[in-house]
Amino acid sequence: MKAKLLIVLTMSFMCLFGSVSSVMANEPEANNAETVSEISPRGEITEYKYRYINGVKYKRLWSVTGNYWIDPAWSPA
Repeated sequence: MKAKLLIVLTMSFMCLFGSVSSVMANEPEANNAETVSEISPRGEITEYKYRYINGVKYKRLWSVTGNYWIDPAWSPA
């Protein structure tokens, strides 16, 4: 009888401490939180480019971030 009780208590302690150690192993590290805070979304930077054609001023939208034209063609300014 005492042997069965000892085995049951030992098994219950093993189950209890086994679950605590697995929970402690899943805690996030502080370095991961710092890395996430460094990442931030940013908007696209754009500017208008101007030029004169036959004395008429034209403008076209340029993406500084991606280095491409956003407007399909030059339009009068």
